[in-house]
Amino acid sequence: MNGWKECKLGDVAEIIDCEHKTAPIVEYSNYHSVRTANISNGRIDFESCNRVSKTVYDDWTKRKQPIAGDIVLAREAPVGEVGYISTNKNVCLGQRTVLISANDQIDSKYLLYYLCNPNVRNDLISRSTGSVVEHLNVEDIKDFQLAICPNKNEQRSIADVLSSLDDKVDLLHRQNKTLEGMAVALWRKMFVEDAKEAWEEVSLLELINLIGGGTPKTDVIEYWAGKIPWISAKDITANHKGFITETEKNITEMGLNCSSTKLLPKYSTIITARGTVGNYCMLASPMAFSQTNYGILPIFDECYFFTYLLIAYVVDELKAAAYGSIFDTITTNTFNEQKFRVATMDHVREFENNIKPYFEKILYNSFQIHMLYHLRDTLLPQLMSGVVRVIRESEEE
Repeated sequence: MNGWKECKLGDVAEIIDCEHKTAPIVEYSNYHSVRTANISNGRIDFESCNRVSKTVYDDWTKRKQPIAGDIVLAREAPVGEVGYISTNKNVCLGQRTVLISANDQIDSKYLLYYLCNPNVRNDLISRSTGSVVEHLNVEDIKDFQLAICPNKNEQRSIADVLSSLDDKVDLLHRQNKTLEGMAVALWRKMFVEDAKEAWEEVSLLELINLIGGGTPKTDVIEYWAGKIPWISAKDITANHKGFITETEKNITEMGLNCSSTKLLPKYSTIITARGTVGNYCMLASPMAFSQTNYGILPIFDECYFFTYLLIAYVVDELKAAAYGSIFDTITTNTFNEQKFRVATMDHVREFENNIKPYFEKILYNSFQIHMLYHLRDTLLPQLMSGVVRVIRESEEE
């Protein structure tokens, strides 16, 4: 492998296991408990982390206090996901995680990307055990075999290339978050804060078209692997509060025509209705969807963005009203029970025209993010295996 150095993960990093219990949560705190749900694709979503007291933080960091440059790895659910601590936040490990602290033999960002390599993650997953829930043992993590670039300067160069792509993705994510925040603020101003007493209060179900989905028979191969994106609850959760640009599975025209699934138009809203209810997103293109979700179309002609923001406004009430003995479920009655004071058609259309450029920019950014992720995922295994080398200008002279 082009002179790559073979070693164990435990040779180049200190591995610290988490506490095997649930951390008591507090509402407001600067101390973050990083759980597996907060880790994805090399990143840690600190906003979604549980907060703990300073007492818990001090107790749970006795063995080692995580610092900037450390990596958090999920031992289970999902196995092998990693996240990077980019700044010196007050972090302790939540359940089912381990801390990986690189030593002076390896660049920490390079190690992060090494572990992000899909081939490496699949190797980690193959080593997981468990009759009920698959998980990685700490000793197996320490003994995990690596084949790394032996030159630390080249390690940094590889990490710099991949980091530059991630930095662009982060910038686009921040732009989208700002744009949506502005859209939400304008929507609330026009339809909540400035609502008129004369506006009629109606059921939410009277303000939207609610569409049910379906699943083509999975044992009919002619129904699957076509060109029509087919949305599952998993796809929605992965794109919560954003645009969904691609799906894990696609179906054929035959699958669409021979099942109860339906094709939703671009800019439709979709929401999870069973299990983990209340995740929602918009469609970047026409897509079909499963019966565990609802498609939502505007009752006001072509007012897709008003409708999306309406769902965003009432989603907490929908989730609170969901019921089920085993799984929470949102039904048509759940929508029918929610009330909203509605403006005139002209008022909604005026808002839609004003807000449209915001969402068009969000969609453009979302496609750029998808393209950059694809580029990174293509480059990453080639850089990590030495198939593609990074040479600085000073090395060429």
